[in-house]
Amino acid sequence: MRRLLVVAAVAGAALLFTQCSGGSKCPNGCIDGSGACVAGNTQTACGANGVSCVACPSGQICSASKVCVVGSGTGGGSGTGGGSANAGGTGGARAGGTATAGGTATAGGTATAGGTATAGGSGATGGGSGMLQDCDVAMNVVCNTPGTVCMATNIQTGTAGKCFPGCDLAAQDCPNAGQKCAYATVMPPARLCVDAGTVGEGQACAQGMGSDNCAAGHICFNGICTQFCTLQAPTACTNGGLCNNAVQPQGAMEWALVCAPPCSLFTQNCPPQAPSCVAIQANTGCLPAGTVGFDGGCNNPTQCTTGAACNPATLKCERICNLDGGAPACPNGTCGAASLPQGAGTCR
Repeated sequence: MRRLLVVAAVAGAALLFTQCSGGSKCPNGCIDGSGACVAGNTQTACGANGVSCVACPSGQICSASKVCVVGSGTGGGSGTGGGSANAGGTGGARAGGTATAGGTATAGGTATAGGTATAGGSGATGGGSGMLQDCDVAMNVVCNTPGTVCMATNIQTGTAGKCFPGCDLAAQDCPNAGQKCAYATVMPPARLCVDAGTVGEGQACAQGMGSDNCAAGHICFNGICTQFCTLQAPTACTNGGLCNNAVQPQGAMEWALVCAPPCSLFTQNCPPQAPSCVAIQANTGCLPAGTVGFDGGCNNPTQCTTGAACNPATLKCERICNLDGGAPACPNGTCGAASLPQGAGTCR
């Protein structure tokens, strides 16, 4: 898989709406989209104290710190030590949560990757997430733990990732109508089910309380509602672009894949870090330049140098031209059809 183009990171906006519609601060909970105070430690209402209110996705609960986590309890009880707490086994952390993967919980010690579990102490808060499973957003996206999704961890160097807890941005698997899976503006940012906005693909958007005002399946990226996507279906972008951009909310450990805007095969209007406008099926996107020059052999559209396309009929990198006779024209030969979008052909 070729290196993905990273355009920018998304900064998390601060939430200023901290009062209920009646004017009083929420004493021990959060505020829903209508401005009403609700209890903040239930499965249907979770968020920072007096700041935001979102529903935890299926398989997650609201922890004592009001963050949606994988588990079946909220912690806060006593943690009995003395034994190992392996994934799927029995363990000493009994504070309503699940045993952490591979960690040990000894009296007076710590529960690895699951917080402290001291004898008579607070236990494993929220059940803990355990050791995160490795995955790859291009090759192997299967996550064995319910309520986790394979997300890239360093998209600038490859497609390796981890199975982080949260809903699925591309699948939009929120259970309730009118909701969307999006990054909620809590710290650290989390993928949660929040009220869906109404602003569609390619339209100007704004950050609001809890999330942005984009419709389900989109994120407010560079001021425009942009579609989430997956490398398992790289040409499913409805804007005509490819799934080869990534965003990282400020404070998050993961990257989300989004649809790049389409580029021009004729003008090759891509940025210097990914200068080649490449066509894959009916979509186009900016990728690093290939190394195969004009008339060189190819079997993949990403192999050709900037301004060339791999003709599936000849398996050669041929110069891109305009079938309508406009620019760019062929310096020699004729412009013939090559199964390219945008009315483009290749020089023969």
